[in-house]
Amino acid sequence: MNVAARIPLIPRLLSCMAIISTTLFSMGQSWDHVTNIDVDTASQQADIALTLEDGILAVGVSDEFGGSVFLYAQHQGGQDQWGSLGTITRSEPWFGHALALHHGHLAIGAPGSDIAGPFTGAIHMYRVDASDLNAPIEEQNVMVVPDAVTNDRFGFAMAWAGDTLLASAMGRSLLRMTGAVFLCAEVSGAFAPVAILPAQSSDVQVPFLRWFGMSLAASDHWIAVAAPFSGFNSGVAMKNIGTVHIYERDPLAPAGWSLDTTWFDATLDPASMCNGTLSEFQRIEIGRGGIAFSGDNLIMDGSRRYQGGAGTPLAPWQTHTASEPGCSPCDLHIVRRSDPSWDFSTALSPAQDTALFDRSFFGWCAQNDSLLVEWYDQADSTWSTTLHVKDQGGTDTWGIATTLAELEPCDDLRGPMVMQGKQLVRASLRRDPVLCGVAAGVMAVQLQVFQR
Repeated sequence: MNVAARIPLIPRLLSCMAIISTTLFSMGQSWDHVTNIDVDTASQQADIALTLEDGILAVGVSDEFGGSVFLYAQHQGGQDQWGSLGTITRSEPWFGHALALHHGHLAIGAPGSDIAGPFTGAIHMYRVDASDLNAPIEEQNVMVVPDAVTNDRFGFAMAWAGDTLLASAMGRSLLRMTGAVFLCAEVSGAFAPVAILPAQSSDVQVPFLRWFGMSLAASDHWIAVAAPFSGFNSGVAMKNIGTVHIYERDPLAPAGWSLDTTWFDATLDPASMCNGTLSEFQRIEIGRGGIAFSGDNLIMDGSRRYQGGAGTPLAPWQTHTASEPGCSPCDLHIVRRSDPSWDFSTALSPAQDTALFDRSFFGWCAQNDSLLVEWYDQADSTWSTTLHVKDQGGTDTWGIATTLAELEPCDDLRGPMVMQGKQLVRASLRRDPVLCGVAAGVMAVQLQVFQR
């Protein structure tokens, strides 16, 4: 799993004009900065994952040599304090690349694991109980695909749909890398794959599917699966257009879910010029940087024009850049559910006021009718988090209700965010040797906790 080198951002300059704040500037809604959690230092090539549920916070730091998952609990050691529950460390490549927490069950994906063969992948299941002072973290079992083959990368992405764990093996079918998503359930005290979601190219009318399951999302009634490297020309990597598959809960279906909708952006014109190339089919890769349900909306990353290598399995943190005239923007597609179908024709996207703003590749999350997005301002080399709210400024308009400034000039907010209820956690991947005092090639992982 080679990781492409990151093109560095504009260096940040320390000045008396830098905004250092612990309070969110709000229009109608107030968030307070509660605390920071200094997690660990890691290589800048490391991958960071977050999950949060009911006062339990887990962060994964992984690379090709292994990884660690750090667990914290709210009110551990004092009111609103986030104390450590413990750390789980393994030498399996990319251990902690994906995390999913539900009712005390923590799933840790290690897509580079060779337990069942090279890069077959594995998922480690744990029970987490902050009230158990003797053993707050207990290993439950390890899952592998029963018929695992090289390059499955099982555990690359995960999500809970009720008590069922969705887990992708997005490298499935080796040469074609079609991908697969397994449904895993607890049977006699241990989790195991019990079914598989169906997917085939004919459903979506593109010649080939690739990396089905690179990102997953689930709600009470829906599952969404992105296959961002699907497309029309298997010999030209930059023409990956991406597809999305949406499943509806169906008790009569063998797996309990039936395919509702498949989609790709059919409005793109292959005869149009974009970035000097005769085709708009250029690194669209829908869903590569994530997919999420938010109320009655499905939000999908649109990955056109980013810094980093195209087609890299586990790329370093990237930042979207502003689009060029005549090219589709690198945006977040917000799709509304209009019964009896999803209305892809009215896809919206939140935006900043100036083309100087770049959006963090993985730095966004959604809950109900709220969407949080990390932005980088090239003009003054600062980061900020914006809260976009549905119907803010008009029906189906996602207006900015709140802006959260970076806390220090050292902040680098390319990392993931997670929001649950009244809590928000964002990751600052501090890497500037001058401002942060870290060694070259190293980043200090800090979690910033906010509460409203």
